[in-house]
Amino acid sequence: MADIKTCEQSGESNAPSVAVVMYLLFSLIISVMAGFNAFESMHIPETLGFIKRTVWVIMAVVAGTPFGVIGGLIGGLLRNIACPSAILTGGMIDTLWKRLFWAIGPQSIGVFFGTGLGLFLASELFKKFFV
Repeated sequence: MADIKTCEQSGESNAPSVAVVMYLLFSLIISVMAGFNAFESMHIPETLGFIKRTVWVIMAVVAGTPFGVIGGLIGGLLRNIACPSAILTGGMIDTLWKRLFWAIGPQSIGVFFGTGLGLFLASELFKKFFV
């Protein structure tokens, strides 16, 4: 068993702003992809016009992106709180998996859940007002 230190804090002052930009990009990509592919899962007829589909994509991006950024920030906060000072591993692969999880895992989970929440809220508003 190897004792590996993890979750060292970088002394860079621009680290949070870089993280927010990354959360923004990832949630924007997820929102756009979900905006274009969500009609089948939402059970919305495909006979909707171009304008309504465009409104849906805009609603998905406007609602999903900020919620994704907030989810990423919450995930980063939880990572800083819960990250162990050392991890015990059984080998190189186990070490890589655990270091990878603690490097990007909680933030990624937060971005996905936050974007999903924003998309859910946007889909409910879209169904209520446009379908």
